[in-house]
Amino acid sequence: MTETARTVTYVGVAAAALVVAWFATPPVDITPEQLVKARLGQELFPEFTDANDATSIRVVSFDEARAEPRIFAVDFKNGLWTIPSHHNYPADGAQMLSKTAGSARGIKRDEFRSASKEDHEELGVVDPLDTDASRLKGRGQRITLKKGESDLVDLIIGKQVRDRPGFYYVRLPGEDSTYVAKLDINLSTKFSDWVETDLLKLNRDALTEIEIDNYSISIEGGRAKIVPGEISKLDRAKSADPWKLEGLDEKGEEVDTTKVNDLVSTLDDLKLVGVRPKPKGVNA
Repeated sequence: MTETARTVTYVGVAAAALVVAWFATPPVDITPEQLVKARLGQELFPEFTDANDATSIRVVSFDEARAEPRIFAVDFKNGLWTIPSHHNYPADGAQMLSKTAGSARGIKRDEFRSASKEDHEELGVVDPLDTDASRLKGRGQRITLKKGESDLVDLIIGKQVRDRPGFYYVRLPGEDSTYVAKLDINLSTKFSDWVETDLLKLNRDALTEIEIDNYSISIEGGRAKIVPGEISKLDRAKSADPWKLEGLDEKGEEVDTTKVNDLVSTLDDLKLVGVRPKPKGVNA
């Protein structure tokens, strides 16, 4: 085959590929050159191959009622997983983040939807961190995975494509082009999914002593003062034994076992649902 023939063949193959790609996408206002640059069928983040590389995640959504972004983040610094968006509370983040990161790999540009910034609101891919107060509608959810200070994934997820479950409009921050991608990201921004919620880790059968300190706090002259109250002590030798109350006259009185069992059940079921910073001035 001559050099000229090879060139003609290559041009023919390239043209055929463009035709296939063109008809595989919705009819949008895009030139063949733009379509080539769109890299349809290719991964959005081809260098992200190992889910264990991720050391932080940030998820930003938008509260239209308050006109402000809502940020949830988990970070690994100084050998400790924490939740910066929740006052740096310690997180059980390694396994959860790896699971989330793994589901974010392999996201592809399945289709080209628009090259225009004017379509962002309609498709729901306006950046939730956009500071333009005139663009409060159509804001999407922005997910960022990092390894140290380097981005592994940074993606704005918009509306689901109509009648196509699992397919969403997506956009890379800083770019105007919007694509369609199939997503199955295992993502949770619930605080309780990232922490140990069993606050006391209580084994009710091993519980043999309960002390109830019924103190109160009095405010005098603008200062808080602890006022001692009645202290009740309950104990038992082992789980099968009945509870005994210190100082109780067992000849004429008895412990209300239903209330004690309710107390133990309440302590056993105590779950962590949120955190707040300790007020200034409170002792450690």
